[in-house]
Amino acid sequence: MISAILRGNPWLVPSFLVGSVILGALMFFVACRRGLSRPLAVLLGVAAAGELVATLYPSHASAAASGTCWVNRDPLTPLLTQQGLMNVAMYVPLAFLAVALFRRPAVVASCCILISAGTELTQALVPHVGRSCASEDLVANSLGSVLGAAAAVFMHRRKEVKGSTEPKTLNKLDFSRAAKIILGGAILALVIGSTSVTPVLTEVSELTRASSGQEGQAKKMVKKIYGNQAKISSIQYMKGEGGQADQILVTLEDGFVNFTTTEDFITGSTLAESLPGVQNRQVKTDEEATRQAASFVQSRFPWALEASKPMVDPTVVGTGQKTVGWRQRVEGVLMPMRMDVVVEPNGRISAFTGRNEKGPSVPPAHKITAAQAQKIAGDSVPNGKYDGSEVLVQKNEQGEWETRWAVNFALPPAEASEEEVPVQQVASVMIHAETGKVIEVNYGDSAG
Repeated sequence: MISAILRGNPWLVPSFLVGSVILGALMFFVACRRGLSRPLAVLLGVAAAGELVATLYPSHASAAASGTCWVNRDPLTPLLTQQGLMNVAMYVPLAFLAVALFRRPAVVASCCILISAGTELTQALVPHVGRSCASEDLVANSLGSVLGAAAAVFMHRRKEVKGSTEPKTLNKLDFSRAAKIILGGAILALVIGSTSVTPVLTEVSELTRASSGQEGQAKKMVKKIYGNQAKISSIQYMKGEGGQADQILVTLEDGFVNFTTTEDFITGSTLAESLPGVQNRQVKTDEEATRQAASFVQSRFPWALEASKPMVDPTVVGTGQKTVGWRQRVEGVLMPMRMDVVVEPNGRISAFTGRNEKGPSVPPAHKITAAQAQKIAGDSVPNGKYDGSEVLVQKNEQGEWETRWAVNFALPPAEASEEEVPVQQVASVMIHAETGKVIEVNYGDSAG
């Protein structure tokens, strides 16, 4: 996966190298002026450059500022995930080197925590970064800061000479300064966050190592989709919650594939230039895109082509990407079975999502009309402009099929500068098609 990230972001390594030179030179100058260890100072500059590039490098240059921050209901579980452990590890060397250099563990830990908080706010408020603000990242970074500072203190205390007049590493002055720094920084972050960022409660399921049986299932699935050329980096298992199915998550060197253990839902993406059975050919028309997508689907997911009709839409306007989708309808109601394939201008298949659930033979009862659904949904999104609706079959939390209306609205655009890419804010209201009850309201954006 690292190679895929580097191919997708060719300026990532050069940015890190330039940042390391600049911050390393700056810290070298500071060390000379203050009589500090020059090697430690340079290493600290390199560690700081790594943190900045890893968190703020613009991986999605067309992304607008989200203005939201995901707040996990369980702050500890994400620490056990691979991503959580990486976030912990990222701040350990930063805090360790800073404490080893400045001998102010409490102040350093406080500053590192505030740097993490500032990073998360920046990810939420600055366009083009393409990262998400998340509370679990702050928790993981904070833990890494404390662990790094503690390791440096432990190392230094072993070297302290009894009777030395040199100030102890842990002292009241350090803690006093740290308390003032963390209090002032927390107030500033809360003021900025409360006025500029919308918190969104969420839950992150714990990822665990896949069993041997799950690994075998994953390898078989990868071979079926990508062929023998695909190289697996990791296989993880995620237990479903709230009525959701268990999933197997496979990370490849040049992409990923995630699917439910029952294999009725699957999604994946790849940077591979070619796939078995799919001949890359220039795609300009919808017919050509359909032909390419069908050649990918036919041998892998033939169920998607049964009794369904293809439709083609631009994935991102102006890029030449096309999304080919297959859907099934019964009595005008959209059934659960679906398949979407993203085709690049050169004919390469870059992503896909499929759901192999036939659903009930006849849609469940539904008496709410499209006009009634629009009126009900309008009360939930008073500022929205109606943008279409769809009646479909979905499962409820009890696992029972029911018919629902999905009513879509376009929202007033968020404020943006002339340099930012226009982003259309959207909302989708899900309504029970029999009772008229609003089930949920989802917000998001759609690049224009």
